[in-house]
Amino acid sequence: MKIRIRNYIGVAQAELEIHNGITLIAGDNAVGKSSVLRGIGSLLTGDILPRGINKGDSDAVVMDGSKAAELILTTDKDSAAIAYPNPKYITMGDPPHASAIAVGLANYTDMKQEERARFLAQLLQAAPKEEAVAAALAEHMTQEDIHIVLRMVEKEGFDGTVERLKERRVKLKGKWEDMTGQRWGDNKAVQWLPEGWSEYDEIAVEQVSARLAASQEAYDRAAKKSVVDETEYQGLVDLLGRREPTQMALSMAKTQLPTIEAAWSKLHAEMEGLPKPIEEGVPCPHCGAFVVMRYDQLKGTYSIVPAEKMEEGEPERRKQAIAAKREEVKEAYKKLEYQQHLIGECEAKLREIQKAETKLKGSKKGDGHDEIVQKALAQLEKAKASAARVKLANDADETAGHVRLQSIVIEILGPEGLRRRSLNAKLSEFESTQLAMLVKTAPTWKAVTIDRETLLPRYGGRPYVLCSRSEQWRTNVLLQIAIALLEGAAMVCIDGADILSVNGQDDFFMSVLEKLPFPVVVGAMYSRPKGVPDLARAELGLSYWMKDGALSVMAFQ
Repeated sequence: MKIRIRNYIGVAQAELEIHNGITLIAGDNAVGKSSVLRGIGSLLTGDILPRGINKGDSDAVVMDGSKAAELILTTDKDSAAIAYPNPKYITMGDPPHASAIAVGLANYTDMKQEERARFLAQLLQAAPKEEAVAAALAEHMTQEDIHIVLRMVEKEGFDGTVERLKERRVKLKGKWEDMTGQRWGDNKAVQWLPEGWSEYDEIAVEQVSARLAASQEAYDRAAKKSVVDETEYQGLVDLLGRREPTQMALSMAKTQLPTIEAAWSKLHAEMEGLPKPIEEGVPCPHCGAFVVMRYDQLKGTYSIVPAEKMEEGEPERRKQAIAAKREEVKEAYKKLEYQQHLIGECEAKLREIQKAETKLKGSKKGDGHDEIVQKALAQLEKAKASAARVKLANDADETAGHVRLQSIVIEILGPEGLRRRSLNAKLSEFESTQLAMLVKTAPTWKAVTIDRETLLPRYGGRPYVLCSRSEQWRTNVLLQIAIALLEGAAMVCIDGADILSVNGQDDFFMSVLEKLPFPVVVGAMYSRPKGVPDLARAELGLSYWMKDGALSVMAFQ
């Protein structure tokens, strides 16, 4: 692989021939070493501009006093090139490639915690397998529901599935709130019971149904003996049985009405506050400017005025915004009308029930059955009210159970659930087979591990933030190499090796880098050529000397 750099940042000219092994770029401070490494990184990644530089400022990478710069990478068959100041990444064939971390343009330790989690999961292929997900869900769901969740994960990924489940959970909480007339709370949902709940309601659902049927039958027998017009009997009885559910429905509807009215008022105010539609106007036949016609109602006259200036597409955007908000207001008003209609229906039904009760009480035959009828009716109403409360309690509890299930599945599939456990297992393997092996024969170097909570590295067991600058440098380099090995990078570029002591550099070159399967380009500051190691003589690679922006192969005596 050959690299040629011209007039790039601090590099006037540099030509390198890179083979497996170490290519050392040595030189004093501010002579262009880092620029060489950055240029190589751009060629390998396709990142044509340094991070923080806008395309409009691309001429900033051209060396002072020059009009253009170039970066060129060639192999026997492939090539990549970038020319400045109007950069484009041009390739032929399949040139060597490496990630931004591998070539030192980015650091793992600079990522945010969520980014680190996503990066490691992808790098280590740590996403839980389908069978692991199914096993984790098996305790909580049926096989049919597990299959649905697995297909969601397959289609939308873990994060997409979690978001969908969160949306469903919100809807279920809303459904529970509509049933109960209460604001959702995890503890409240567990303990909630309908108003009027008593020991009378504390029986099995089957017993509630049986008690209601028995009460209905007892009332039927008594009422048939007392009601004058038997053809009216069943209708009056049915009406009386609807009193408690109707009163509950009326109470809940009135409770919800202010919220619905407020929602409609808010949307209506938002619609009124939207920018008014813009008349685009027509071109004036004299000057060509767009004008509109206005009518003055007081004077009864028309006038021509300039059309309002607008950005392209603004009239349509305003129309669409007004139309969308109008639909929201329309739907909110429908809901308000429905709620008001529901209240009216409930009140009318209660008046009808009151009339039925009065009529039944007045249907006396003087045969002693009146008191029996009233007792049977009271028992029937009590049984019906209890059945309504039990049904509401069961429906609310079932909905709350669905909410809790959604929460459990979200926890299992979320970043801190099964995925984190799978990632931790992969990290243990990564630490033992990659990171530890890199320093196995380097006595002055320590192994890097990953903290399972923060996903930040530790060097020799010490948290990264408490490490010295040289320890942090070693940590980043070991992670850089290990990541490059997993990614199958074509090369690694490492700058700032002069932070190491002589012994540390010896271990770095001879133990950490020597047996890597790809070329490594290292930048290090040396005040004079005499202190630069002769890598060719040690059969480790080749040493270059950088001076005043020019690169040359070092000749050792």
